[in-house]
Amino acid sequence: MNRLLLVGIAVACFGALAFGAAVPPTQANMKFAWNPAGPVDVGDAAQTVTVILDFTTDGVDAYGVQGWSLGLCYDKTKVNATAATLGADAKISKNGAPPSFEKTNLLADGITCGVVIDFMGVDKVIAPKAAFKALDATFANVALAEGEKTLVKSCRTLGSPPVIPVVVVDGASIPFGTAADLTLENGGITPKTKLELVAAADCVAAAKLTTNENTVDAVSFGVSHTGNFTLKAIDRGTATAAAAFFGAKIVTGGGTVGVVMSLGDPFTPIPASTTAVEVHRPCARKAG
Repeated sequence: MNRLLLVGIAVACFGALAFGAAVPPTQANMKFAWNPAGPVDVGDAAQTVTVILDFTTDGVDAYGVQGWSLGLCYDKTKVNATAATLGADAKISKNGAPPSFEKTNLLADGITCGVVIDFMGVDKVIAPKAAFKALDATFANVALAEGEKTLVKSCRTLGSPPVIPVVVVDGASIPFGTAADLTLENGGITPKTKLELVAAADCVAAAKLTTNENTVDAVSFGVSHTGNFTLKAIDRGTATAAAAFFGAKIVTGGGTVGVVMSLGDPFTPIPASTTAVEVHRPCARKAG
């Protein structure tokens, strides 16, 4: 034990005499952010956001990151995390391979994540870099009203004992100097339309249109088919039965359709609806 201690002292003294005192990283070099930065709209569907760690080298000597831990809190009555996995950079943080240890937990009101790259060798740490992709988290709306917002925050209250957000450098745990919040919002249903072909009992298929928040004054599209049958007719659908103009043409391998709902008073577009309505019905029979 005495020999090891003496060697350690000798090396430390040589370093101090030859190169001066080392400047270790501090909280200012450990930054935490999100990509995208937000606000992120979870009104229509769950969205995946990446936790970004920024290990800077401003004003300090070179250092290696051995691991990190994260705690992310949110209001569980408003949003929920449905998934959390290591980010693209964290997955290959041990010289291109997965870290020695990784544990990610989805809790009732947050996410915890702990990563150990390798505490046994300096060649197993990662060099500081900006925009390090540490964690991918997917958030879904629970009860955010349209136009309402809520925050996901770095926190130290999750788990037992609680997980403290830190970066481990040379065996020392350094808290994040900057930790950005993520804003999640419900922007409402995005206006959109969807056209799809569905099976029909008396014909090959029917085209159905979902308008959501939009009314539709006119619509045109093409359909194609393969197989051993011939398209014989393209009929109006239930939603276009009273359209002012319905034009359809059968061509090789399919057909085209054009619809104008109204040309004057009374103006009767296809109304906005989240329920699909039938706009045309292409009928066919097998060839021969």
